[in-house]
Amino acid sequence: MKTLLNVNFENQTFFDGSSSGASIRKTGQIKATASDMFNVESGHLELESAIDLNENDAFTLSALMTPASVTGKRQNLLEAQTPPVALFIDDKGFVNGSIHTENGWEIVKSSAPVEAAKKQHVRFAKDEGGNTLLEIDGKVSGKSRLSGKVKNVGTLNFKIGAGMDGQNYQFKGELGQISIHKGFNSTETESLRAGKARQLTQLLKQKLGNVSIYVAPQLSEGHARLQPIKNIMNAAGVERLSDLSTLQIKTVTTMTPGKVLIAPKKTAIINWADLVKSLPTLKKSEKQEFLAKYLVNRNSAATIKKATETTTPPRRLVERQPVPRSIPARPLPGLGGNGSVRARLRPKTDITEFIDLNKTKLNVFNKDLLLKNLESFDAKDLPQVKMKPYSLTLNIDTSVIIAGTLDLTNTELRIDNAVQKLYIIAEKLICGPNAKITWKRSGRPVPGAVANDPGLNGRSYSTVITKPNSRDGVDGENGRAAAGGVTGYNGYTSPAIEIWVKEMTNIPNIDLNGEDGIRGGKGQKGGNGGRGANGKVGERIWFLGWHCTADPGDGGDGGDGGRGGNGGRGGNGGRGGNITIGVLDGTLSTAVTAGQFQWKNQGGQQGAGGDPGAGGAGGAGGRSGVGETCSDAKNGHPGAQGQPGTTGVQGHSRGSDGFNQFFEFSEDAWDDLM
Repeated sequence: MKTLLNVNFENQTFFDGSSSGASIRKTGQIKATASDMFNVESGHLELESAIDLNENDAFTLSALMTPASVTGKRQNLLEAQTPPVALFIDDKGFVNGSIHTENGWEIVKSSAPVEAAKKQHVRFAKDEGGNTLLEIDGKVSGKSRLSGKVKNVGTLNFKIGAGMDGQNYQFKGELGQISIHKGFNSTETESLRAGKARQLTQLLKQKLGNVSIYVAPQLSEGHARLQPIKNIMNAAGVERLSDLSTLQIKTVTTMTPGKVLIAPKKTAIINWADLVKSLPTLKKSEKQEFLAKYLVNRNSAATIKKATETTTPPRRLVERQPVPRSIPARPLPGLGGNGSVRARLRPKTDITEFIDLNKTKLNVFNKDLLLKNLESFDAKDLPQVKMKPYSLTLNIDTSVIIAGTLDLTNTELRIDNAVQKLYIIAEKLICGPNAKITWKRSGRPVPGAVANDPGLNGRSYSTVITKPNSRDGVDGENGRAAAGGVTGYNGYTSPAIEIWVKEMTNIPNIDLNGEDGIRGGKGQKGGNGGRGANGKVGERIWFLGWHCTADPGDGGDGGDGGRGGNGGRGGNGGRGGNITIGVLDGTLSTAVTAGQFQWKNQGGQQGAGGDPGAGGAGGAGGRSGVGETCSDAKNGHPGAQGQPGTTGVQGHSRGSDGFNQFFEFSEDAWDDLM
């Protein structure tokens, strides 16, 4: 299945959700009503550019409809002149699927009329053999087989909600989920694929553990995801993956933001020095073959006509007939042409597409196609010297690897923590022993302890300062409690990765766990207690000896040390990286079971709490005012050591696990795009 059109809307603007390149124009009174429906009072939608659907192709048309009424006149859902198809409600309320053949319009009609003001899903499909199917709400409502070959009736594209003139057969009501697919699809086939997707999900859970897994049930989902991958390739200057050779990464390689690694272009490797030496020894006919083989040009046509044609070319080349549409046919890239031929050939086609350089004799692939375009064959398309891989830097937060074959055997591919997503795009991915994809964690340190603050210390007294109405020294102030430690950094979210390959030998070891939260910082030290003041000295007089007339004061007690700060809270864990893998239909289960591998994209753990700050020291007691005669006083008591803070708490949360998505796509979809 290949999605050609999927009509959606955003802010009243309709667009092609399949990214197929078709543009949509609105006429009349049409407005969005919900996420999947739009109201039609008058007017229609029409495609302004052609879609890749020819008259003999298998197709599937579908729509979700809520007709305001169903009787009285015909109402079109979809209609086109090329291909010549129509899906409509007739004047009796029956749904009709119609295809024009050499015998006229052939119709398959629903077995019962549809209901007004009720949302119903309609599907009309044709396979390659001319069998047609009409479904209403997932149930077969009509079947037929075409009696003649399909025959176009014009060149106009699809119109939605009206006839080909945009006036007649006006639909009134709500339409939504309009889609056009290349290929036959039915509710039964969708159910079979959904069952297969469930089986693959269970297989993956057994292999990967109880992680979040989504396996796309329909090939159209994989095809739709291929289009943006194709856009990335084109932005990097790559037209076809088969242009590229093998890229083997042998050492630990870090992918930084904007970095793009592209394998060398696949070119024929020719030892020209040896070939030139052999040229004088060749006979005339052998020289002609030599020149046609290695230096093909328009003068080679006569020799090529007599050459052996090899039946199995290295790559499938499909010649297409002229396209009877408003868009001119694209000339054959690299081989000239007048626009009358459309073929799946990339720009600067290598001569090895047509000539087998491994054979001694001249062996030609696709002889007719080569001869047809030989008149304008360009010398720049001759075999070139093999190039080294190259990289370029783009100002984006992603990185990309593109190759014909990517070999990660015995190496590590490391993603920089500043990259949001790494794309791997290749015809084939080889993940031999010890292939590993991981990411470079930030390595941020634990925050430092909060610096001591002298302002937290209690006031100290170094002289005699007495309490009110007392000869005792004042007590030193208690130290104040300290601040808590700095909260640890949150762990970084792991980069995401998307792997899109036609063939995967097995799955590499993947470690995209989110970064653990960073440990909290140490709490601040509590303030020191202040020193107590000295007591006032006693007073004495002389009367037949010294006599104490006023007792000395006690020294003030030292202040208690302040409590240490609590350790800082740990950081939250970072989110695990999302992993997306797309492979050829039917190969996912083989790749998953091919060998042992590690799969990690869980969220990071909460960071541990920081260490507590120490309590402040107790202040010293003041000296008593004891003298030679007056001795009834005591020194002040030292203050108590402050209590330490508590260990910080863990981060609030661990990071959420990454999401795991798996897609399969058809070989036709891959060949069309990649």
